[in-house]
Amino acid sequence: MALIKCSECNKEVSNRASACPHCGCPVSSVVISPNTEASVEKVLAKPSAPFVEDSRRATPGFNLAKLFVIALIVFVGALGLGVFFSSLTRSVNEGPNPKLPNSVKTELSAIARSAEDHYGAILAAYGKPERDDSTEYDDPRPVAVTRILEYRPQNVKIALVPNARLGDPPPYASWKIVGCIDINTNTKMSIEEATQRLSERIR
Repeated sequence: MALIKCSECNKEVSNRASACPHCGCPVSSVVISPNTEASVEKVLAKPSAPFVEDSRRATPGFNLAKLFVIALIVFVGALGLGVFFSSLTRSVNEGPNPKLPNSVKTELSAIARSAEDHYGAILAAYGKPERDDSTEYDDPRPVAVTRILEYRPQNVKIALVPNARLGDPPPYASWKIVGCIDINTNTKMSIEEATQRLSERIR
């Protein structure tokens, strides 16, 4: 038996009484047995377990077909990347024009792909050019410094920039090719075509 407070007179009354003996106010009509009362107290004293959502309910409709479609997309993507990188490697090794003789392909195009200092490698392969002009010591010096090499008998002009950050002062330890130009027409030419023309200088 437990004592509760009367809602009217605020005095203690048995929870089993039908009415307050002091003021006659009816007490709750629900009678709680001692066993039920003890069970309720145990439940309230016990910490509740955290709510864990069933993962199968969280992802309705997830089935083997969806898993297969995802696996297929990943496989096709990986295959496409493999083909792309394979063709890229082949084009770098062969160059755009694989019909050129091997001796020609391994000169200027090889320098552009692998040499640290293109300027030194070009001079070593083809000799001193008819014109070697640089803006590195111009006053004022341009932000983008350039070096132009002209091999006039072959009508080849090679443009280079220093291997340095924009605006860095000279001297520059190395240079890299940025393009080739036909001297007569003043139009851009491929490195392979420039290589073929310059091959006359190494025969």
